[in-house]
Amino acid sequence: MSIATDEAEEKYPESRPFSTTWENNICRRTGYIAGRTAAPTFREIEEAAYALWKTDVNMAGLDPTDDEYTAAWLSLTNTQRDIYRKKATAVLEAARQEVMA
Repeated sequence: MSIATDEAEEKYPESRPFSTTWENNICRRTGYIAGRTAAPTFREIEEAAYALWKTDVNMAGLDPTDDEYTAAWLSLTNTQRDIYRKKATAVLEAARQEVMA
């Protein structure tokens, strides 16, 4: 079984077959697995890229405010941000593959 399936079964355990709870849990499991194994969205990739970039900034010993982080991120070129987006996509995809395994 996959991690996603195991998690779905733990969150929505089996009950008596053909009861309302049983049917609801089957639907919930299906929805949970679909969401857990879905490809990352642009927003998820963007947030992960931003987090990776902030980690690099912190490693440089800087301590900007949230507004300074945002301004600095937005001042990067798309090419610079794409580097972090590609890294973020790779990390999120590796995690998704593991969940489906």
